Amino acid sequence: MDACRRLLQGALPRGASAFKVRAAERCFLVSRVACDDAAGASEREPRLTIADLFDPGASVTLPLELAAVVTSLIETGIERRARSAPSAH
Repeated sequence: MDACRRLLQGALPRGASAFKVRAAERCFLVSRVACDDAAGASEREPRLTIADLFDPGASVTLPLELAAVVTSLIETGIERRARSAPSAH
């Protein structure tokens, strides 16, 4: 989730444009890309793209606002799962 947060904020390491992320035994490429605005404006609105490295057809591109909501929901789910996991003691 840290990679998504960094990309949402535009806080990339120098020379980087994407992060390779491992989640649920899968590898994904998460990148921040500029896409033409659907309204046809001259500005290019940044978006977040998440692609499965082993299935090129499995990808999604989201506006930054929606990507932020999805990231928050995933983080909440991870936190809840960690709290409800049986303790090892």
